[in-house]
Amino acid sequence: MSNPIKAGDVVRLKSGGSKMTVTHVDHSPPICSCAWFVEGTVHRADIYAVALTTDLGSSTTRFIA
Repeated sequence: MSNPIKAGDVVRLKSGGSKMTVTHVDHSPPICSCAWFVEGTVHRADIYAVALTTDLGSSTTRFIA
């Protein structure tokens, strides 16, 4: 059994696409509210958890000390 998706996780659609941040999870049925940016504009959608996968790829976040 895989770990359930939770708020704060970075996910992608199993079919591909942009990285999205999970902002809320409803558990019955399991639907994730997600947010992501395209060219500086925020987009939001509610997506069934079964269509998502946790994005474990390398991060492009850069920290400046």
